[in-house]
Amino acid sequence: MIEREPHTSSGCQAQVTQEHKGQGDNVAGDKIYSPGISVDDIEGSVVQILVFIRHRITDSAEAAVEALEGSSRLEGEARKLLELIKILTDFAVGKDTKASFKKLNELRTGCKSTFAKDLANATLIRAIATRDSPDFSGIRIPLEEEFLSKEAYLEYVADIDRLSEEAERTRFEFSEPVLCGLIRGLLRVGEPEVAEELSDHLVDQYDSVNSKTINIACRIQSFFKTEGVQNFWTLNHDNYQILLGICNEIIDLINFTEGKEHRLFIWSANLLEFSAGEISDLLDICTDFIATIEKTTPNIAKAIRGFNSGNFDYSDGLPFLIGKCERDEIFRRNKVSEILKSNYISIDESAILLNVGDKEKIKEWINSGGGVTEDSALLKDFVELELHAFVLESNPKERLQLREKSDRFLDDHKDSLKDINPFRIHALCHHLLKANLSTPACKILSHFIPTGNLWLSPLVELYLHALLHSTQLDTLSVTLDRIPKKYWNYNVWRIEAKKQETLNHLPDAVGAIKNALHFKPTSIESWFNLIYLNRRQGADDSQIAGILDLISTDILDKPSENAARLLSEFLAQGHVELMETKLIKWFLEDPEGSARLITDFHLSVIEMKGQNLDLRDTVDDCVLAVSYTVDGEQQLKLIVKNPEYKHSAFIDSRTPLGDALLNSSKGSKFNIGMSEYEVNEFLPPYVGVFRISTKIRSSINDGTDSFQSFTMPADPEEFISSIKKKMQFLKKDADPILENSDIPIYMRGKRFDLSNPIKGMIAILFDRKYKNSGIPSFGSENPTEIILDIWSITYIFLFWTL
Repeated sequence: MIEREPHTSSGCQAQVTQEHKGQGDNVAGDKIYSPGISVDDIEGSVVQILVFIRHRITDSAEAAVEALEGSSRLEGEARKLLELIKILTDFAVGKDTKASFKKLNELRTGCKSTFAKDLANATLIRAIATRDSPDFSGIRIPLEEEFLSKEAYLEYVADIDRLSEEAERTRFEFSEPVLCGLIRGLLRVGEPEVAEELSDHLVDQYDSVNSKTINIACRIQSFFKTEGVQNFWTLNHDNYQILLGICNEIIDLINFTEGKEHRLFIWSANLLEFSAGEISDLLDICTDFIATIEKTTPNIAKAIRGFNSGNFDYSDGLPFLIGKCERDEIFRRNKVSEILKSNYISIDESAILLNVGDKEKIKEWINSGGGVTEDSALLKDFVELELHAFVLESNPKERLQLREKSDRFLDDHKDSLKDINPFRIHALCHHLLKANLSTPACKILSHFIPTGNLWLSPLVELYLHALLHSTQLDTLSVTLDRIPKKYWNYNVWRIEAKKQETLNHLPDAVGAIKNALHFKPTSIESWFNLIYLNRRQGADDSQIAGILDLISTDILDKPSENAARLLSEFLAQGHVELMETKLIKWFLEDPEGSARLITDFHLSVIEMKGQNLDLRDTVDDCVLAVSYTVDGEQQLKLIVKNPEYKHSAFIDSRTPLGDALLNSSKGSKFNIGMSEYEVNEFLPPYVGVFRISTKIRSSINDGTDSFQSFTMPADPEEFISSIKKKMQFLKKDADPILENSDIPIYMRGKRFDLSNPIKGMIAILFDRKYKNSGIPSFGSENPTEIILDIWSITYIFLFWTL
C-alpha cells in the first residue's frame, strides 16, 4: 500500500496570473526583461515552478527551470534564487543530489531577500526528507509568514500534535501551499480521516486537478482504515459502494486529464491489487492508457498488464510459475512431478497443485502420507483440507472423511479463520459444494460474511448456494434480505425461485424465475424451470404454448441435457419440425458429442410416450438417410449437401457416390469403380441420425455408460437362451448385504450398480442367491394414481413380460 502521495509528471494543469514586464524572453509564462534581471523580476516564475512542484507536474517544473537558466544577465541575487529552485526541482524529480547539499548550505547563508531565505529553508527540509534516514533535529518551526518553509515543515517534519493543532486553525485560514503541506503531513502520520476532511476544503477553495487528486488519495487511505475493510470480497454493501464511487471519480479524472495525471494510475494500481483486478471499468481505462503509463511508471504498467492478461514474469514468483504451468504442458508435468516427489510440500507448492495438478496423482501422494510443512497450524490444516477437497470424487467413505476433517478444522481454528485469504476460502468451499458437503461449506463461509447489507461478492453468492443446497431456508431468507433487491442478479433470482419452490410458494417462485430471465433470456434451464413451475400450478397446454412462444429457439442450437429437456416440451406441443431440425443440427456438427443426447431423447421422449411422428424426407443440410450394401457389407449413411460436415457417417451429395444414391431407388444396384452397391432403403434424416447415434454410442462406450446396443435372435428359444447368457455377466461376488432380503430391494439394487438401476434390478430379481421378500403391501387399497420410480417400473415390467 502506498502511504504517501507520489510525485509524477504530467502536462500543465495549474493556472496562476502572470505579469508582463515588457520585451524579453518568455520564461514559464512570464515576460522577463533581459537587461539586469533582479530577484523581483523572476520571483513570479519561481512561484510558478513551485506550483508545478506542489502539483507534482515535475516535467513542467524542469522545463521552466531550463528556460530560466537560458536567460542572460541575471543579477547575483536572481542567480542564487535560480540555483535554489533548480536544487529543489532536482530533489522533486528524484535526481542524485548529494553534491547539492553543500551548494544549498552556501546559498542559504548568502540569501538576502525574505522570499529567497524562505525558499532556501523549504528546500533544505525537502532535501533532508530525501535521505534514507532523515534527521530534522536542527529544523526550527517556521514563522507564519514563511509559507514555503511552513508547507515543507508540515509535509515532512511536524508531529501529529503539531499537525492536529494546525488542522484546527487551518479550517478557517485557507492557504493552498500550507493546506497541501498539512494534508500530506497528516497522510504521513496515518491520519487520513482528518486529511480527507481538509482535502474537501482544498477542493472547494482551490478547485484543480491537484486538489481532486489529493482528495482521492485521502479518501483511498481513509477507506483502507475503515473497519471491515480487509479484503475486497468481504466488504459490506456500503463500503463496496464507497469504493466504486472512488473508482468512478478516478475514471472521470483520468478522462478529463487525458491520462496525464499519473498519480491517478498509481492509486488505480492499488485499488486493482486490492480487488484482484475485478473492478473492470478501472482496469479498462488503465489499459487504454497503458502506453502513457509505461513511459513514466513502468512498474505500474507491468502490474496492470498482469491484472489484464494473467501473464507475469519470473520476478512475480508464484503467479509466474502457475501461469507458466498453465501455458507449458512439459513445464507443468515436470513441476508437478518435482513437487510430488517430496513427502512434505510448502504453501506455495500446494497452490501450484491446486491450480494445475492432476487429481489422481495428488490423491496417490496424499494416500502415501504426503502432507504440508508449515509453522502455522492454521495454514497447515487449511491447505491439507484444501487438497483433500480438491481430489474428492464420489466415494462415500472419502466424503465422510472429508466432512469429519472439515468439522475438526472448524473446531480447532474458528477463532482465527479470518486470517486465511478469502480467495482460497472460496476455492475450498466450491470443492465442498461439489462434494455435496454444503453444511460444512456454510459454516466456513459464515465467518467471512460481513455485517450490514451485502454486495454480491463471489463469497456471498457461494454462501447463498450453500444455504440453498443445505436447505437452511430461514438463514437464506435473512441473508437475501440483506442484499438490496436492485442489485440482485440472475443467480440470486434463481436461488430465490428455488427457495420459494421448496417452500411451495409457487406464484412467488414463478415471479422470481421470470426476474431471472430478464437478466438472462438465453437460459435454457430457467425457461424449463418456468414451464415446470407453471405445470405445478395447473397450467394447461395453451398456457405452456404461450411460454414457448416467448423463447428464441436459437438457444437450442447447441446440444446439452437442458436443451434436450426443453426441446421435449416443444415436441409435446407439436413442434416436430423444430425437434428434427435441432437434433439433426447437433448430430451434423458433433456426431460423437451428441450421440448420447439423441439416443436418450428418442428412447425417453418419443418411445416412452409412444409418439408417432410425421417426419420430413429432407431436413436443411441433411438430404436423406440411406441404407445400402457395398460388396456385401451393410452401411447406413447420411447424405449431406454442406461439405463442411466431415464424418465417416456422412456422404457429400456432390460426390459420385452421393449423386448415385440420390438418383437411385430401393433395390437399385450400381457400380462405382470395382465396388458393387445395392440400395436397401431410404430413411427420413431423423431415423438415420437415431440409428447411427446408437452405433456411435455403443462403439465409444468405455464401460461407464449403461447404454448397450445388441442384436437378438428372432427365434423365441434362442432369444431366451441369449437373455440367460447375458444375465451371467451381471453377477457379482458374494455380498451379504445384497443377499439380505430384509434390506429393501431398491437399496440393494443401488449397491449392485449405482449408475445402472435396470442392471441392478435384473440382477437382484433373477439371481437365485439373492432372496426377495416380495412386494410390500401397504398404502391405499384403491389408489386413483400412483408414483413409480425406475426401480418400480423395472420390477413391474420384468414380471409382466417374463
